[in-house]
Amino acid sequence: MTSQPRTAFRPCIDLHSGQVKQIVGGSLNDKDESQLKTNFVSSEPPSYYADLYRKRNLTGAHVIKLGPGNDDAAKECLRTWPDGLQVGGGITLDNAQFWIDAGAAKVIVTSYLFPGAKFSLERLQALAEAVGKDRLVVDVSCRKRGSEWIVAMDKWQTMTDMKVNKESLDVLAKYCSEFLVHAADVEGLCKGIDEDLVKALGEWTTIPTTYAGGANALGDLELVNKLSNGKVDLTYGSALDVFGGKTVKFDDCEEIMGMLMGDWITEGSTEIARVDGVSLLTRSEKRKDRVEIGPEQLTMAAIEAEEISKATGKTTRVIGWYHSHPHITVFPSHVDLRTQLSQQLMDSRFIGMIVSCFNKDSELSNKIQVTCFQSRPDDGGSCQHIKLPFSVLNENPLDSLTLPKLLEIPERIFDEQRQSFYKSIPASATSTTANTSVPASKERATKGVKGSRFFSLSPTRAFSFSSSSSKDLEGDTVMSPVDDVSSGEQAAKRSKSDRGSMDDIPADELNTKMINHHAMSLPDRMTLIRNSGVYVQSLSSLVDNLVGPTLQMLVDREQYNQSMLEALQAQKQALMYQLKSPGFVGGDKDLVDFSEL
Repeated sequence: MTSQPRTAFRPCIDLHSGQVKQIVGGSLNDKDESQLKTNFVSSEPPSYYADLYRKRNLTGAHVIKLGPGNDDAAKECLRTWPDGLQVGGGITLDNAQFWIDAGAAKVIVTSYLFPGAKFSLERLQALAEAVGKDRLVVDVSCRKRGSEWIVAMDKWQTMTDMKVNKESLDVLAKYCSEFLVHAADVEGLCKGIDEDLVKALGEWTTIPTTYAGGANALGDLELVNKLSNGKVDLTYGSALDVFGGKTVKFDDCEEIMGMLMGDWITEGSTEIARVDGVSLLTRSEKRKDRVEIGPEQLTMAAIEAEEISKATGKTTRVIGWYHSHPHITVFPSHVDLRTQLSQQLMDSRFIGMIVSCFNKDSELSNKIQVTCFQSRPDDGGSCQHIKLPFSVLNENPLDSLTLPKLLEIPERIFDEQRQSFYKSIPASATSTTANTSVPASKERATKGVKGSRFFSLSPTRAFSFSSSSSKDLEGDTVMSPVDDVSSGEQAAKRSKSDRGSMDDIPADELNTKMINHHAMSLPDRMTLIRNSGVYVQSLSSLVDNLVGPTLQMLVDREQYNQSMLEALQAQKQALMYQLKSPGFVGGDKDLVDFSEL
């Protein structure tokens, strides 16, 4: 079975007059700016989005210059993430190499290929020769006319002589490495993708292709995957929360990954992998189409398996890996198959497992699919998919291995959120100190500075403003600015009420980042406030969606165990009574079924 591609998310940065905007496609017109309709105008600089994509390693992001006055903004993006972004808009033979040298991974070209709205193969060949086929993306953004799609240029206002079909794409594919296709008729409307176009692109294209236009829900990712057989990637624009949208969260659908713990059982000539538990790993990379872990995490999983073996007396080892495909099909991608093959080089029995989750049908019912697989190389240098049969045993789901792992999940996610938040804090404005002492540098910095304010950032609490009093520098976390004239008694009372009991918190969790906001620029301060809000929101979501249900499950389990205990005690009394009765004959009628415990 050969590898099946799957649709991935491709981000974008649309520049207009030097700002990041989301524009309704048909409203862009140089002749009459009054017709321009925008869904979103960002207050953030273009580099903010470039850095956002860089941190997530979201390759293939396209920066589109919509008209003049955007060169500086595009250069700012490229300086933020050299060789990580594609640049389009006004690309010609004369400037293509300039943008490559400026840091563009690839250049995107449209209008230059259509002098007088007529396609020029000579210009395409010259561009491919100048920068290389691998560095060239052809934008075949189009409008629908009848049952056909026509390539549109000059901000999608001028129709060319080229139709988007298999014949034209085959010609273009000889000289470029990717296609970018904006469905201009639905661009920016957030009313759904052009399904007919996506399906046609899946049938026609032979090289990587990205579709943009109309996507308004996470389900569109799966829809594009289904329509194109995974051959077309998808860009979200106005629907994305980072562009002011409300229907698609940028951080949604992150994949998870971990290791499978258990042992192999030999029955005749058959090797059976018995999975008894999992090792939860902290993700070093979280993406909609990729998840990565550090090598040290794999070592920790092996050590954990050894500890379980010693504790249980049962051989436990790392026998495979698992990860999720949120909102898309369960089939392994070519990346999954290559990863699996590399693991099989160490042990040919090593298995992979994929869980496809959060897939909703038209009736909004969730589907969860699971597959188990291995891979093997073929003659063409790619990997083949080997589907393995598996079964789920109906055993106690809360045994000694499973329950601790279930409780560990919120801790892992909290660690990831905390690390991401701390990375967003400017290093020059922070220092880490324990709550039990006041750094001399802080005393010097605040001495004689009336009303000096600090951000107090604790792993277990959101940031707050606090004054430069010594009590505050010791880690007192308050919810609003306080006056320097607060008495020691008032501060102590406030400290006790705000912080609660600190005696039960481990010392290593009392580390606090103190940030002198006077040392920060206003944009940095506003960014910190915004990031703190996002951080608190993510923790609230963690409590609502995971901690709360887990706690309720434990309460239900406790009640169940209590009822079973009462039943056992009643059974014990009945048995003791029977043992003392003359003529007792043993039996198992009405005894508690211990298999349910």
